[in-house]
Amino acid sequence: MLVAATSLAAACTSQGSTPSGRQSPSPTPTVSATTPAGEALGRLAALASRSAYHAAYLARQHKPRSTARWQVWHSKNALRVDVVEGRVTATLIVTRRAAYSCSRSRHRRICFRVASGGKPVPAPFNSAPQALFTTDLRALAGATASYRVRAAGAVDGSPARPDATCFSIHPTGRSPKPRVAVGVYCFATSTGVLTSVHYPSGNTVLLTSVHMVAPQPKLFHPYSSPTPVPG
Repeated sequence: MLVAATSLAAACTSQGSTPSGRQSPSPTPTVSATTPAGEALGRLAALASRSAYHAAYLARQHKPRSTARWQVWHSKNALRVDVVEGRVTATLIVTRRAAYSCSRSRHRRICFRVASGGKPVPAPFNSAPQALFTTDLRALAGATASYRVRAAGAVDGSPARPDATCFSIHPTGRSPKPRVAVGVYCFATSTGVLTSVHYPSGNTVLLTSVHMVAPQPKLFHPYSSPTPVPG
C-alpha cells in the first residue's frame, strides 16, 4: 500500500500534478515583466520556505489518468505531506530529528524511520510532492540565476486561492541537482505559497485551500510507532 501511494505521488509531481475543481487557465509565458522574473521568483520562493501553513491540493496525472489529494503542513523546520488516493494515505514527515514514511488504510497503520535529521530521504520514500515544498523552493531561492525564468502572467485569487504570480521555469546545465522540473509554477503574491503547477505532460497541481497558521507540533509526529528501515 505504501509503495503504491508513494509511486502515485511521485508520478503526479515529477511529471506534473493535478488539481481539481475550478482550474485556472494555464498562464502563457511572456518575456517581459515589471521586475526581473528571476528576482521576483527568488523572493517568492524564499518567502515560501519561511512560511507556516496548512494547504490542500488536488493533483492530476494526465497519462495514465489518476487523481490524488495532498494535505501539506509546512513550517520553517518541518514538513508533512499526506497523499490520499481512495482509502489509502501515504505520509512523509521530515523534521530536524528524523524523516518518517507512513501509511494508513482502514484500520492498518505503519511507519518507518527512513533517515536521520539532515540526511536525504532515500528512494522509494522520497516521494516527489515533498520536493515541491523543500528542495525545489531552496533551489529557486538560492540558485535562481542557473534557471531560465520567464514571467508567465498572474492569476486572480478566489475564496480558495490567493492572487498568484506565475513563472515559466526551465533548468539548464548550470542548475545544481536535484533540479526543479520544467513547468509553469505559480506562487501566492503575498505569502509565496505554491498555488499551481502546470507540467508539459499535461499533469497539474492546484491549491484548493490554505490556512496561514503554524501547524501543531503533534502533526509532525508519526501516527504509528516507527520501525527503522533495515540497512
